[in-house]
Amino acid sequence: MKGSRAVLLAMAGLGAAAPMWLGSGRARAQEPPRVELLWTADPSCPSGDAVVAAVDALVRGSPAKDLIVARAEVTHPGSWRLLLETRAGARVGKRTVAADTCEQLADATALILALMIDPSAALKRPEPIAPLPRVEPPPVAAPPTAPALPAASPVPEPVTPLPAAPPRGPLPELAVAVTAVADVGTLPGPALGVGAGGGLLVGPYRFNTDITYFPTRTGRLATLPAAGGEFTLVAAALVACRSMVTAWRASAGLCLGAELDVVLAKGFGVTFPESGSARWGALLGGGLVDVPLAGPLAAELRVMGVIPFARPPFFFDDIGTIYRPTVVGLRLGLGLTAHF
Repeated sequence: MKGSRAVLLAMAGLGAAAPMWLGSGRARAQEPPRVELLWTADPSCPSGDAVVAAVDALVRGSPAKDLIVARAEVTHPGSWRLLLETRAGARVGKRTVAADTCEQLADATALILALMIDPSAALKRPEPIAPLPRVEPPPVAAPPTAPALPAASPVPEPVTPLPAAPPRGPLPELAVAVTAVADVGTLPGPALGVGAGGGLLVGPYRFNTDITYFPTRTGRLATLPAAGGEFTLVAAALVACRSMVTAWRASAGLCLGAELDVVLAKGFGVTFPESGSARWGALLGGGLVDVPLAGPLAAELRVMGVIPFARPPFFFDDIGTIYRPTVVGLRLGLGLTAHF
């Protein structure tokens, strides 16, 4: 009996020890969590627990490391896209993945997290649920490029100079003039008038168009001073001049032109006075002096001889002639010109 009791005590001791050992073995089989995942996705996608279970299957038996805290957000604007943010200890990561289906994104998330725990997890990976999606790695900054070496300077070839362009002539100018004019020989006596005109200056040449008005001038019969006529002259001229001499900014030149004279006449001092007019052409020739004043303004002096092509007499029937234009007349003009 004493021996039997000893065996029972020994068995009892083993029985008491066995539960303690088995209990210790169960505590060692429970591994701590490897991943904490916040999974935000469409209801049609796999759940976050399924992704974590896939991670545990890939890293089973791998040594324990820092807990990985991950946040995954799946969107479907057109194609399926995953934004995955991870933190393991002091390491923080962020990446974007694109795929054709949400299942592929879940599979990719599990694989990425498993590789962070154990880089050899891809070797233990079972058959994928779906083809692997495209993983877009984070952009990598391009390494700085070394400065390019300066290229060797080519030996310059001899350059044949281009022929010089011919010098351009002076630009044309416009001129507008107002002139006081004195005439001798066209009317019965010396007459004062006013004229205006415009012209074009091209280099030493000048082309003018002028019109001059001479107010009424009275002429009387030599034999009957109480009878006579009132005469008004309007002259239109085209004149071309060429500068011949230039000194102290002033220029002097020769001019040649033609003129149309119109004389309006009205008789008085007779029983039946009449009115009429006469027209004739004349040749002009003379000189022009142009003296700049200030800015575009210049003073102008003209001296022209007038040779009429016709000299019609102005007369009363049976009484006598009042006057007739002279063979050669004289025209003097002093004016102000503006150049543009």
